[in-house]
Amino acid sequence: MMKLFYKSGSCSLAPHIVLKESGLAFQTEAVDLKSKQTASGADYWQINAKGYVPALMLDSGEVITEGPAIGQYIADQAPQKKLAPANGTIERVRLQSWLTFIGTEMHKTFSPRSRSSAQKCTRHLRRFSTPRPRRNGKTLRWPISNAAWAMWISS
Repeated sequence: MMKLFYKSGSCSLAPHIVLKESGLAFQTEAVDLKSKQTASGADYWQINAKGYVPALMLDSGEVITEGPAIGQYIADQAPQKKLAPANGTIERVRLQSWLTFIGTEMHKTFSPRSRSSAQKCTRHLRRFSTPRPRRNGKTLRWPISNAAWAMWISS
């Protein structure tokens, strides 16, 4: 059974949501990020050399890190749930593009401890969710599903 290593209030929320939406069997284990100990007393450094959450341990013992990677892996394990576009499609590439943008550009401006940062992030989200005309006459709309939104909202 897969195991998600998490810390409440951290970037592990999105993969947790995607796991629940997938219907796949999984366990969770909390991580103390200061001591790098899991709830069961394991040394988290031995599980994830980066020392960050989230991390998803597969049945095979392999570990996947980083929220967007975990979310896409989970989506691929439950394709009938349509949590992400099919791998290899242009729609999937667009999802990956948004996940990268959120993780590298928007995430650095957001901190739950700062109301002004949260408001700034919300303004960015509104800007990108507003339909915009394109050169070819088509309208650019928010290109991702609610599940994908959950995947990056806390990544």
